[in-house]
Amino acid sequence: NWSQPTSNGGSAVQTFSIENDASGTFTQVGAVSGSVTTFTHTGLSDGTNYNYQVIAVNNVGNSPASNQANAWTLPSAPTNLVANTISSGDTLELEWDQPTGTVTEYRVQRALMGATNWATSQTVSFATACSGAVCTVQDTGLSSGTEFQFRIVAVNLGGDSDYSNVASNWTIPSPPSNLTEIGRAHV
Repeated sequence: NWSQPTSNGGSAVQTFSIENDASGTFTQVGAVSGSVTTFTHTGLSDGTNYNYQVIAVNNVGNSPASNQANAWTLPSAPTNLVANTISSGDTLELEWDQPTGTVTEYRVQRALMGATNWATSQTVSFATACSGAVCTVQDTGLSSGTEFQFRIVAVNLGGDSDYSNVASNWTIPSPPSNLTEIGRAHV
């Protein structure tokens, strides 16, 4: 959104031309009536930074471009989340496909299986989680022999993505303890 010009040069503003530089040069992506000071740009790529400027148009001609403002689109949701059991009883390894667009970090959320009270268990940077198309992180400090459910949120300067699919798995049970000798066998 923007404000009306402080001066219209003696002729009412007929339209506002909205431009962005997605192609490397500012080009018109929309126009609105001179009485409207908002514009919604649809069909944009996920997780992308766009720069905008606005030009007022009246019978005399075009104004100089406004100041530039940038806006980020949200990243797409992570997909194909799975929770894998590993040899440590208090840890599950999460894997997911990297979403499209720029991501700065991921928030790992977990809950006991069947619960609805999700909590963020960790926030991890994109660089730490993703070394290619598949991202991984270990969630540690879990109770052994317990089923957990997980979901992931991708984050960038525009905000949070939708949640990933929910994945669940059991941690490995803790080992038996207090083993004692019962008696001796004779042959």
